[in-house]
Amino acid sequence: MQSSAFTIRCPAAAPARGFPVSRFDPIRISAASKPRSDAGSALPRRSWFISEPPTSSSRLRRPWGGVQLFGSDSGKDSFEVGAASVPEAAGEGEKSGNFAKTLELGLLFGLWYLFNIYFNIYNKQVLKAYHYPATITLAQFAVGSVLVLSMWITNLYKRPTISSSQESMDNITLFSIITMMSFVLLFPVACYLEGVKFSPAYFKLAAEQGMNVKQVLSRSLLAALCFHAYQQVSYMILQRVSPVTHSVGNCVKRVVVIVSSVIFFKTPVSPINSLGTGIALAGVFLYSRVKRIKPKQKAA
Repeated sequence: MQSSAFTIRCPAAAPARGFPVSRFDPIRISAASKPRSDAGSALPRRSWFISEPPTSSSRLRRPWGGVQLFGSDSGKDSFEVGAASVPEAAGEGEKSGNFAKTLELGLLFGLWYLFNIYFNIYNKQVLKAYHYPATITLAQFAVGSVLVLSMWITNLYKRPTISSSQESMDNITLFSIITMMSFVLLFPVACYLEGVKFSPAYFKLAAEQGMNVKQVLSRSLLAALCFHAYQQVSYMILQRVSPVTHSVGNCVKRVVVIVSSVIFFKTPVSPINSLGTGIALAGVFLYSRVKRIKPKQKAA
């Protein structure tokens, strides 16, 4: 986009006999581009000013007004308009904004994969020594609930106000409420299935598997933090992309997590295991695609 500076000149008229006539001085009207103060708009704001070129003190000036001077020939008065091109850096702000959004989305996908990888590693290490999955899952939901309450109390994230008239909520609030509800619902189930297993006797059994009490607690805490983090980042991504893009990214994440776990734990993979994993991932991907296409066909 280019801005133009306009120059309007009115040449002096021929003086009539017997009448002293002053001449028109050239008047320059120019436009200068200034950035707008309001955010979200890339269009420049133009400010206009009028200036006169310097003249000698002996030359009489005519006031700028709408009254015609006596003795001037109005038929010879004419205006000349000239346009001078001034280049502008148009579209640079929009390009930089798109690049920043793409970079942010790529960072979120990387964190999503990274947190999930570390969650699987720590969770598997703990479960190898502490064979109570319901209790471990309950502890992970408890850590997530504490994080959610901390965010609401410290106003790091807006506290939701749930009412019967509220029809929808953002993804992060939905995930936070699901985490706390999961802890409340899983607590009686875990107690019924496994009982209370946080006692020195059960930690001693875990120590016999090669992990002491400190390692069990620290890795359980790390697994819980990674679990909550990768779930929250997943909802943040879903808020920025379409469900199809999110499902494709989820399929790729499963491949990355499986490969990283196999490399870390040095698990031998047979051709049958590889084939089964590939079929399962392909089925999940095709199911997400078909599920996305079906509503469009009904609407048509």
